[in-house]
Amino acid sequence: GNNLWIAGQGIAKFDPHTWRFNRYEGEEIEELRGRFDVRDLVQLEDDVFWLATWGNGLIRFDIKNVEYKIFSGDFREFAGPRADMFNCLFVDDGLMWIGTDEGLFLFDPEKEKILKSSEYFNSLSQLFKTQIKSIAKRENGDLLLGTSFEGLIVYNPILGKIKSFTHDINNDDSLGSDRIMQVTVDRDQDVWIASNGGGLGRYLY
Repeated sequence: GNNLWIAGQGIAKFDPHTWRFNRYEGEEIEELRGRFDVRDLVQLEDDVFWLATWGNGLIRFDIKNVEYKIFSGDFREFAGPRADMFNCLFVDDGLMWIGTDEGLFLFDPEKEKILKSSEYFNSLSQLFKTQIKSIAKRENGDLLLGTSFEGLIVYNPILGKIKSFTHDINNDDSLGSDRIMQVTVDRDQDVWIASNGGGLGRYLY
């Protein structure tokens, strides 16, 4: 229907017809009780959401049956203890790009596994330890990655190319801040960047 789903302490469904919220706070699962901090969510099936959480990694949530499946150990084993600090999700051709405090991952939700040996693996390794807060994509295949401290990163996974844009105090045309909160692409394929302390910027290709 036209329900609005909201990420926060758990997730909530807002019904615009009744003006009521239905909350899912993970109380059924001991690991989530009191620490179900959801940073982003995407819906890939009618009754299934994937949740990016802060401290519990990636969670598959079956709304209909109220069932949670937590994916965190694989990410920690692969990239370190902060790899379950998830910030954002972006679905692309059935696969899921995940921005974390330990870099960018590519995940196959159907097979429920990290694509460690994908064709992108070598170039992805350049982004390990980068705190990624937001992900968007242009029609040319570029992924736009907003980071906590390293500005905007433009990553083309097919070509394996990475280009960074940062704040330069001597350049008025540079980013307003290296602390990026959100990135989005408009209908003209221009990139809009919201930053902490630097206002709103537009990157013209």
